[in-house]
Amino acid sequence: MLFNIFFFDLGRMLCRGGKGYRMGFLGGQELLIILIIVVLLFGAKKIPELAKGLGTGIKEFKKASNDAEKQINAKDDDSVSKKDEGKAA
Repeated sequence: MLFNIFFFDLGRMLCRGGKGYRMGFLGGQELLIILIIVVLLFGAKKIPELAKGLGTGIKEFKKASNDAEKQINAKDDDSVSKKDEGKAA
């Protein structure tokens, strides 16, 4: 799926005579230019550190969202069990 988002769908382009390009999506050349600019701005040594920090941030965000979802589900389960206790009495 990620491949289809960022790159040309070659089969679609060939079948439609080159009219299959979807506006708003990045092609291979655009990604290469962006990569070159990033290397020039940050340097080759800094990129792994940036990627590590980004990965850590994503991991913490997922953990926080999972914890929040668990808390919401726990509150829903508590309210359902209280309703069931009231009906049983």
